[in-house]
Amino acid sequence: MDLLLERSLAQLNEITGLHVRPVPKRNSKDLTIHLLVGTRATTLHTTIVAAPTFEMLLARKTQHSLFVVPQASRELLTKASAEGINLLDASGNCTIRARGLILYVEGRPAIRRHPDTKAIRAAGWWCVLALLARPSLAEATIRDLAAAAGVSTQAAFDVQKRLSADGALIRSPNGYRWVPSQWRRYIDQWVGGYQAYVRPKLLLGRFRAQGELSDVEERVQTMLPAAAWRWGGESAARRLAPHVEPSAVVLHLQEDTARTHMA
Repeated sequence: MDLLLERSLAQLNEITGLHVRPVPKRNSKDLTIHLLVGTRATTLHTTIVAAPTFEMLLARKTQHSLFVVPQASRELLTKASAEGINLLDASGNCTIRARGLILYVEGRPAIRRHPDTKAIRAAGWWCVLALLARPSLAEATIRDLAAAAGVSTQAAFDVQKRLSADGALIRSPNGYRWVPSQWRRYIDQWVGGYQAYVRPKLLLGRFRAQGELSDVEERVQTMLPAAAWRWGGESAARRLAPHVEPSAVVLHLQEDTARTHMA
């Protein structure tokens, strides 16, 4: 589903409490949606318009059309309402009339994406990981989110604010919830955040091996408790693809094991 359409429908659901059931169209970004009012369904056909003008919408309107736009001004909403044009934007501003259903919402500010210049740091990425692994934490309190991620409440607050401003988390009756496509996008971003900010803080050290790397791997398996460590990097890849020749042995250690063997 197109991100603009997904956000707009999520905002409509949040504001009105209506159950919005989308039905994708083959080879199209547009959808047919069913708005459920009690036991009755109202069907509308969405059309995404990136740069709307009133004249364009008026010329293209049909009885069951719903135009979805990035942002609708008060003037555009007023004109659309007067002409019976169904209109919805990404903030939830809308004018919709269909089968006795009348909705009119204006004045909701545009969703502003968080400036990319302020990067999420290591503690923030731990918080993002917690939200990705347990999406229900989006509805938890800041204190519970911070405890689950092992970070400060300030770091948890900053990440929640960042993801909300980025359109990844949207308001729900119980707090926040992920926009599904954004949950998938942040999984990809977590990989970059891990490499840039998390991994450097977890690195205990680099050491020159005595002997062949295969010998080092054998010694590791005899020296360390089996439950306290895991292979990483090329050493892990070698277990899946034996033809891989590691240039370094990478180990992931539990904290207590690391303290004991690195002392």
